[in-house]
Amino acid sequence: ADGRNLGYNEFGVRDGDLTILFFHGMPASGLEAGYFHDAAVESNCRILAPTRPGVGTSSFQANRRVSDWPRDVEQFVAAMGLTEFSIMGYSTGNPYALACARWFEWPTLKSIAVVNGIAPACVPFDAGRSATFFDLACRRPRLVGRGLQMLDQMMCRHPDRAVRLMMRDMAPADQEFV
Repeated sequence: ADGRNLGYNEFGVRDGDLTILFFHGMPASGLEAGYFHDAAVESNCRILAPTRPGVGTSSFQANRRVSDWPRDVEQFVAAMGLTEFSIMGYSTGNPYALACARWFEWPTLKSIAVVNGIAPACVPFDAGRSATFFDLACRRPRLVGRGLQMLDQMMCRHPDRAVRLMMRDMAPADQEFV
């Protein structure tokens, strides 16, 4: 409605029994949902993976907050003609999924899944490598940016290797799911 582009990717079965909105992690885009394509086909599900503003083909918008995302999703589901759907948040996509859980009501929002959830930065926790990553990102953003570009290239060229790398930091239950 405001002229911005919201890119998305589609996987699974177009006319499936259930439509799942997949909210990607970082560094990633809606393409990340492709890892779940085979499972979606087997389960007769459709996955629509909108890409957040400023990522991939989605238009950048300054001063965005997580709480702005449900309005974008509302316009997206209307444009796609959806009357009901489920949401799957992955990693840093989870705060966006939870914002939508507060915005949408039953029966429009059928269910929500939090996969490989992360704690907000303000919550003290033993994060191991994640804490080191966020600390380094604050002190050396250009270095971390280059590292994320290299990870993105690896995901494109060697997705199986990239998934194995990411799984090292996942809880056992999340590893089993992926």
